[in-house]
Amino acid sequence: MPDWDEVEACLRKEAEILRRSAASDVPDGIEEVMDVIREHDDVEYAEIMQVFSGHDPGTAGLILALSAAPTAAFYSCRGSSDAGHHADHPRIGLVPDANRAQLIVRLAETADCGIKQYGAGWYLCARSVRDFHRLAHLVLQHRADFDAMPPPSWVDGWDDELAKMREE
Repeated sequence: MPDWDEVEACLRKEAEILRRSAASDVPDGIEEVMDVIREHDDVEYAEIMQVFSGHDPGTAGLILALSAAPTAAFYSCRGSSDAGHHADHPRIGLVPDANRAQLIVRLAETADCGIKQYGAGWYLCARSVRDFHRLAHLVLQHRADFDAMPPPSWVDGWDDELAKMREE
């Protein structure tokens, strides 16, 4: 799980990419910015994707913030109308424990993000990745509240399971 310093680093890099994409006049300015970075310097691109833990810019900051909280996130897509995305709008799937759920609802409302529930999972939804970026900053601002909560039950044994997966 990422720590809060990694979340801050991710949000700084994500803000830079969102700022650059805002100047674009193409439908997917984020993709354009990432393509330019990849074509100019594939090492820089790889370093950015490492900071984003492989997630799309626009969802990476929130995924890392929720993971540091810790909340189990299982899906993310920054959304687009092109075939390269699963969703037509930004969406993140997560399974929060009861304590974290209450705080996430409050923060999502503040950031103008919606929540849909399917079975045991939630989907955070937004009109724009900028809403997700704002929500990620709110999660970061409330890190002390998240840190004060007892860890969710799935955290017990997590390190052992990760070690097993690495051995395989």
